[in-house]
Amino acid sequence: MKLTDKIKPTVTKATIPQLVSELLESVLIVHKMHLQAKSRSYAEHQALGEFYDAIGDHADSIYEQFAGQTTTVDIPDAMIYDTNPINYLEILAKFVERVHANSGEYSHLQNQMDEVKSLIFGTLYKLKYLK
Repeated sequence: MKLTDKIKPTVTKATIPQLVSELLESVLIVHKMHLQAKSRSYAEHQALGEFYDAIGDHADSIYEQFAGQTTTVDIPDAMIYDTNPINYLEILAKFVERVHANSGEYSHLQNQMDEVKSLIFGTLYKLKYLK
């Protein structure tokens, strides 16, 4: 099974509102992983804590800039989930990349999405290589 198979089929469009939904949901998902990391390493516990502390602000910023250019936007239900932190963040990174590729008319948001990817990939480094 490919990692992108973990994204529910109903996520057919890689849209900015869907991205905001996934990022907001990731705060809760990763926070739960952080709290349940007792069977894992301290480095994982810390990396997940740093991620959920930062990602909500990115979601908020992306939403505000998008809504400021368009109108108030409905946020759809999140569709990405995996119980393994590395798998989950890799799936989320792929989704951010899909949205980034489809966001041409909102090029000012691409920097924000790059910052999200940097946060995800930095967290993945810590999860994979720091024990």
